[in-house]
Amino acid sequence: QTAYGTYDTGKLGNITLKEATMNLQKVLVKGHRQPFRMTSEGLVAQVEGTSLAKMGSAQEVLTHLPRVVRKNGELEVLGKGAPLIYIDNKKVTGAVELDRLSASNIRHVEIITEPGAEYDATCGAVIRIKTAKKQGDGFGLGYRQTYQRNHQDSHSEVLDINYRYHGLDVFSTLYYSLSQGYQEQKNDNLLYGKTLMHIKEDLTIHDKSAYLSGSLGFNYVFNDSHSLGATYEGSVNPYGRGGWNSHFDVWKNGALAEGYDNEYKAGFKPRPTHDITAYYAGLIGKVHIDWNGEIYLRKSGQTQYSQEQNTMQGGSRIVESDYMADSWMHATKLVLSVPIWKGTVKLGSEYTESCRANLYTIDNQGDDLPGKTDDQVKESNLAVFASYGVNLKRLQLNAGMRYEHVSSNYLNKGKDVWDENHQEYQPDMNRKYDNFFPQLTLLLPIKQVKLSASYRVTVSRPSYRQLSSNVQYNSRYYFQGGNPLLQPTYDHAFGLNVGYRWLQLFANWHEVDDRSYQCIEPYKESSNELISMYTFRNLKHSQSCNLGLTASPKIGWWRPTLNASVRKQWMRIGETRYDHSLFVGSLNNEITFPHDWIFRLDMDYNSNGHSGTIEWRQQGGVDVSLNKGFLHDRLNVTVAGHDLLASRRTTSRLVYGTSDIYNWKYTDTRKLLLTLNYKFNVTRSKYKGTGAGEAEKNRL
Repeated sequence: QTAYGTYDTGKLGNITLKEATMNLQKVLVKGHRQPFRMTSEGLVAQVEGTSLAKMGSAQEVLTHLPRVVRKNGELEVLGKGAPLIYIDNKKVTGAVELDRLSASNIRHVEIITEPGAEYDATCGAVIRIKTAKKQGDGFGLGYRQTYQRNHQDSHSEVLDINYRYHGLDVFSTLYYSLSQGYQEQKNDNLLYGKTLMHIKEDLTIHDKSAYLSGSLGFNYVFNDSHSLGATYEGSVNPYGRGGWNSHFDVWKNGALAEGYDNEYKAGFKPRPTHDITAYYAGLIGKVHIDWNGEIYLRKSGQTQYSQEQNTMQGGSRIVESDYMADSWMHATKLVLSVPIWKGTVKLGSEYTESCRANLYTIDNQGDDLPGKTDDQVKESNLAVFASYGVNLKRLQLNAGMRYEHVSSNYLNKGKDVWDENHQEYQPDMNRKYDNFFPQLTLLLPIKQVKLSASYRVTVSRPSYRQLSSNVQYNSRYYFQGGNPLLQPTYDHAFGLNVGYRWLQLFANWHEVDDRSYQCIEPYKESSNELISMYTFRNLKHSQSCNLGLTASPKIGWWRPTLNASVRKQWMRIGETRYDHSLFVGSLNNEITFPHDWIFRLDMDYNSNGHSGTIEWRQQGGVDVSLNKGFLHDRLNVTVAGHDLLASRRTTSRLVYGTSDIYNWKYTDTRKLLLTLNYKFNVTRSKYKGTGAGEAEKNRL
């Protein structure tokens, strides 16, 4: 019972409370954080302190974020394409780095849908992963093994070692994988030439390959203002074999005319790749300095063997070929950041020089076979850029300009691919580009609604394989090759985003010049009208539009993430239109049970529709997984089943010129996975490098 009374005493004197200590067995604090928030560049997804931190790896976290989906095994930002990914400012060069990083070590993830001028003009989106701060010196060790079972067994292993003492951080990673693949494929092709050709092909493809990589690096933090470091990484394919068995039937004007059995084998040459990176990050006065340098060397090669047996007239033919490619690149990048008035100015430059030499030889010669090719492409890219980001009361503005000078030289038929004195220059194929790439983003919050608008120009440069004059022999009827005259593609993108709590709507409009597309056409070097070649061409102008939404509410133990996007393109080549809309969507469901059990049910679907000249048919799939941590989360176990209904069967159609190409394939996507991840005193590298020449390295 509580008693109340009133007193009129003016002074009570000193009141002293005796010191007392109470021990609490447990304190439970519950709260709710918004899963993401909009920024002037995109959005930020909070991981630390949310259910996302209970997931397995960074790879899994990214596939469960708003606007991020997985397409054909690769991450993609809806409406923006494949992103560049960084972990603590270090460029991610492979999925291994994402698998190695535990979700519990991630602070937040920035999804930058409107990259500034300091980023390469080829990137449409950037994902930056920031790890949680952790103190402590000594050794750290992490080991991860994944076993996969479908038609055949595959597995991978990662060993991550780290030693930290005061400001010194030494780290190393070893990775090994053995992959075995299986694929069923059907091709049904119509060729409307002088004679109506109908070619049917059934293939069964097998491949087996091993991959080994290792890295060693260090960084040293002098103080809060200065740090530097370097990393070396080497990799090689010690074993790689693949091939198929196929059968062709050829109809001419409705009558069966030819039939062939084809055995095709390919072997990868065990040639190494070397990558050396270095960085310096410093603060002098108010000026922040960020420098990165890189040297990249890569050697690749492949041997091919094809035996064809005529099942109607008898007789056989054996074709053997050999392909080698040597590449190198060196790059440097410097960025200065200076606070001015209410914002920050960024000034910088980036220089990249690269070369790729291709040599293709074939043992047979004839009118219906490709010839030997020996070419080389050398390219240099000098970029300077400036940007300014400022807060004007409620309005946030970020504007920038990037200038790039690109020089590309094409050489052919050299006796020594590395000796310019023995090259034949091709003046029509040597090019120089001088381009400005503007960027502007505006963000205006209105109460709980955030509006943003953007304009940005990007460029998509052809890969060196696309620029090669090499014509590769695949079978009696199909070759594939590059196009040295292929031009870069320029995209003028306008964007609008509306965000409210856990809901985001977005729209993008693209005006595209010199768009590159894949096509199939008669092989002009042969009089045999049956032979077709896959290659690439440019289209002067096209347009496209993306409309989409993302939603990620939290309802008790259930956290769904919905991604949906509709893409419409206006593209016409000759009398053929490629303008069917394409829907892409995913629904990821995460349920957290007591004792940290995490169950996930993920679904994805895409409709019929065009992407470039390819018309994709509808497909979708269902994945499930169960995750649990043991030994105070030192041991993490995940059991997963992918594509439970075996419904991810890729079907496409290419109509171009006088060709109508239908393709169906099943790539053995239904599989069972078991992943074990053990961590012992794991510390994260303090490496602060951002990389240089990343877009060029991807092209190589």
